[in-house]
Amino acid sequence: MCEPALRGLRRLFPDAQIALLVKPAVADLFAGHPALTRVLTYDTKGRHAGLSGKWILSGQLRRQGFDLAVLFQNAFEAAFLTFLAGVPRRYGYVTDARSLLLSDPVAVPDRRTLVHQVRYYWDLLKPLGLTGDPPTPERP
Repeated sequence: MCEPALRGLRRLFPDAQIALLVKPAVADLFAGHPALTRVLTYDTKGRHAGLSGKWILSGQLRRQGFDLAVLFQNAFEAAFLTFLAGVPRRYGYVTDARSLLLSDPVAVPDRRTLVHQVRYYWDLLKPLGLTGDPPTPERP
């Protein structure tokens, strides 16, 4: 569902190195995606399990030197990891009590208006300057 938003992110930052952090089960879905420079895996059942695993992962992310994180996932854990990793700009929807961990909190759309998940992810990028409507998702 975030595939169109990834293309939107590439449109916003055509020369950027864009990495996507995903769980191993979905890593192959994003391998070779034209908007991505690389795919990083987050192994919650192995080396990144527990608090010590989060610490290890945040250190790995810190060494990458990211300057912006766009948190498509609404989990507290996603904001916590990027905060620990020292990513200076952390964009994400204000959910799961994570607003203090986000440098650039984005208000959640009105919950009374149902929107497709593709639009929800696309709209997250609007504060960064993305305009228009999301394109149709492409098949890998």
